[in-house]
Amino acid sequence: MKIKLATVLTLLMLVGVGVWGQEVILSPNQLNNPVVTGTLTVSTITSASGNLNLKSAGASAIVFNINGADVMSLNGNQLTPVDNTIALGDATHRFTNLYLSALVSTPVVIVGTSTATSGAIRLAYGGSINALNNVGSADIGLIQLTTIVGEVNTIALGGAGNNVTPGSANLQDLGRPSAAWRSVYAGTSFTVGTNPASAGSLRMPSGATGIVFRNNANNADLAALGSTATDVLTIGANYPTSQIGSGATFLGIGGVTNLFPGLKRSNATLQVRLGDDSGDSTISALYYIPQQAIAGVANVGANSCGTTAATVLGSTQSSVTTVGATSGTQCRLQFTSAATTAWDCTANDDSTTIAVRTTPVDTTHTDLIGAFTAGDKVTAHCWPR
Repeated sequence: MKIKLATVLTLLMLVGVGVWGQEVILSPNQLNNPVVTGTLTVSTITSASGNLNLKSAGASAIVFNINGADVMSLNGNQLTPVDNTIALGDATHRFTNLYLSALVSTPVVIVGTSTATSGAIRLAYGGSINALNNVGSADIGLIQLTTIVGEVNTIALGGAGNNVTPGSANLQDLGRPSAAWRSVYAGTSFTVGTNPASAGSLRMPSGATGIVFRNNANNADLAALGSTATDVLTIGANYPTSQIGSGATFLGIGGVTNLFPGLKRSNATLQVRLGDDSGDSTISALYYIPQQAIAGVANVGANSCGTTAATVLGSTQSSVTTVGATSGTQCRLQFTSAATTAWDCTANDDSTTIAVRTTPVDTTHTDLIGAFTAGDKVTAHCWPR
């Protein structure tokens, strides 16, 4: 006798709890391959151990068919939809959690076609992971593999106008000593520390040693540029020898107009110039001893500095006059440039123990006076007045 599936299900629902608590098998041979049309409704299963089981004894898969088209199949341990047709939930019907596990390898999520062949989340080229912004108005790209300015296979972090920050302040590094980034490109600035400068390409806080180099022996650091807590800029703070590049010829101090001073290198001469290098600047000091060559030494009267010509070597800072072949009493120094009032000098006879007096003559001459012996060496130190 053949029993229709609809009749059997009706009877089962009428029986209620006692039947649903048991396992009921509807064999294709017993029911002659019945087809259920319409809605299949199962009443409430009140027993804690009650199950509604779908079994396919001897078949290769359970196939779900809607409107005459297969949409999904359950084959062993794999639930397979027809490619690119089935969604897992929708915008208003969502799963709470997704738990994945694997027996052999790490569980994976694969999105798209031609995706990566390894990794837990496998995307195609150009795929991205996005999040909605805080006001719910636009997506923000978190990470994407793409082409930027002609450079393929570039990993882009964040979207335009968004910041990428560490999870905690001052606790995470970008790279490590054994795995450093090759190059760093910044469009605006590098900012270091707390309360840094508000402008500039490299922005440092007060009192920081901003730029430090390792010495050649690799046993100490060399502080190249920094500042103190009293707002003093330090250059080469812990290294006795500092040098401005060989190509540098001018250093403006405070500004680059004629309202500021500057230092200029002219071969081996250091000049004090105006900030725009339009002329010489002035120096204000308690003591100022300019250095220039001594033009020469001569007799004041007949043989006053020896019967043969006396000689002088050195500069205004330190010169040595050698008295001629005979004794003398007066040797006149001649200076290359004129002093405002006179050239003041101090002198000493390094050969004979005598007193030596210096007397300014005019703005370009000063006399050395003493009881000199032939060949005496008389040193002098002079400065303009």
